[in-house]
Amino acid sequence: MKAIKQLFVLALLAVSMTATAQDDMNAALMDYVKACPSALVGMDDKMGEALKMINQELIKEYNGKTSEELVSDYMENHFLNDMVENVMAPAVTEFATVDEVKQLAAAMKSPEGQVFQQHQKQMNENSDFEKLGTSIMETIIAGVEPEDIQPDPACPKTYIDTYYKFYDLSNLNSMVNQMTAMFGDKKDDPDVKKFVNYLTKNMRTIYLNQSYGIMTTDDLKFGVKTYQTEAWQHMMQASAKMVSDPQKLGMGIIMGYILWLQGQGVETQM
Repeated sequence: MKAIKQLFVLALLAVSMTATAQDDMNAALMDYVKACPSALVGMDDKMGEALKMINQELIKEYNGKTSEELVSDYMENHFLNDMVENVMAPAVTEFATVDEVKQLAAAMKSPEGQVFQQHQKQMNENSDFEKLGTSIMETIIAGVEPEDIQPDPACPKTYIDTYYKFYDLSNLNSMVNQMTAMFGDKKDDPDVKKFVNYLTKNMRTIYLNQSYGIMTTDDLKFGVKTYQTEAWQHMMQASAKMVSDPQKLGMGIIMGYILWLQGQGVETQM
């Protein structure tokens, strides 16, 4: 009997320690995404629009609120929590430690990290990547071989070398894979293959030209320093795991939203 009691106590301690470790990871990730909003860039807008569409099939009784009001309330006050706990934490725990997440949060909170993120945001807002991609595809479909993109003539070689090092350490090259996946069943089409091959060859220079004049050399050095760490590499492994199954990622958020709706007294079809 004494042995059974000891095992029971050990089991309770194990559960308690696991819960504490999960709480620590959730807290560290919440700190990280607040320090580094680009970690979820675009996710809130996409999910907000998706939830408005889901409401039409999901909700029976809105409990006095409009569909837009419910989604806005959830996205502003609850989305980040659910994203961290239901989606990010399970993936990140598989690859990174709590201390590594804290390390990245501290780097992004630093003055250099804050300027780096401001300039990244400015670059993304000014980017004409989508327009350029459309133009390249139209050229290929027209049967014309697009010329390789060259670095901006005004861009110094020292900046180019630093940027290419920054790019190679970053996760920017994954954009090619993401764009390829968007073609779905047509990814083996000859024109699509030409487009993907062209992007694979020219992506670094495309990003270089868009970055020059916005991202400073100090920004790039900060990025290289951060991206070289095991903490960042582990975070990128976790990010790849999350986006590798978009359906699972989306369902993680939707289930959190459904539970929140039910807590608001909203009657759902579930």
